[in-house]
Amino acid sequence: MKTVAITGASAGVGRATAHAFARRGANVALLARDPRPVAPVYAPEVAADAIVHTARRPCRERCVGWSSLTAIVANGITPGCFDRDLAHTAVRGQQRSEPAVAVLAAGLAAARKWNR
Repeated sequence: MKTVAITGASAGVGRATAHAFARRGANVALLARDPRPVAPVYAPEVAADAIVHTARRPCRERCVGWSSLTAIVANGITPGCFDRDLAHTAVRGQQRSEPAVAVLAAGLAAARKWNR
């Protein structure tokens, strides 16, 4: 099974990307600054036991059950980082006959490759 880590997963593009990978059967690790909306906990005792079990283990052992990552979608790691590059690309793209490639295209290409 493939595993994908997605940043900025609480809303917008990150959330939509997370849903898309989950629908395709991926293990999805969600990373976000805003913890809401939080899914309801149907069995709080089970969740509490898992948290205690994880907290008592060394950090190296916490990810042993996971497969290696297939992809990282860095949607929210550095907000605004690509704005300047995207602005320059968009301006150059309007001055050329061929279309410019937007930063978001990389995420869309990863989602397309997922089905292959």
